[in-house]
Amino acid sequence: MPMPAPDPVFVLAVRLAMAGVFLTGGLHQWRDRAMFAAVVEGYALLPRALVTPIALGLPLVEIATGLMLLWPTTGTAGALAGLIILCAVSLAVVINLLRGRRDIDCGCGGASGDQTLSWPLVGRNAVLGCLLAIGALKAAPRALAAPDVTVALFAGLAALGLYAASNQLLANAPRLRALRDGLA
Repeated sequence: MPMPAPDPVFVLAVRLAMAGVFLTGGLHQWRDRAMFAAVVEGYALLPRALVTPIALGLPLVEIATGLMLLWPTTGTAGALAGLIILCAVSLAVVINLLRGRRDIDCGCGGASGDQTLSWPLVGRNAVLGCLLAIGALKAAPRALAAPDVTVALFAGLAALGLYAASNQLLANAPRLRALRDGLA
């Protein structure tokens, strides 16, 4: 028996939240291109000649992905593009974690802007990947009324707030560990 299509309110809420994730991340990286180039170089995965083009291109691709997620006609493609980006950056994080390189900035942005690599970061990205997979699905065929759009908007904003809170918790974890270890 095939899986039923998700409700369009749910798909819209997911796409709106993920648009916020990609737009804020891409804009943060674009605003401080020199910092982001240093982050890309810090991963030590690319030849030096590719660091600058990737550091300039990735934020633009993330911004474009966020914008694609906002329109019904490009939402599925935006979710798939976001999934590809997320898989690529998550793979870079995992490779560096396996190398024992935890003290480099992930480049994710966020309120503190100094989140280091960790396995919980990989877990957070897995959750985002699941949401993007949902955002790529074709929603059940039904028209959205104004209350539906309002609910989707507020649900998307709430999910984006949870994302920001998780980013801040991940950024604060090393500081809290150091504080706890200093008091013990």
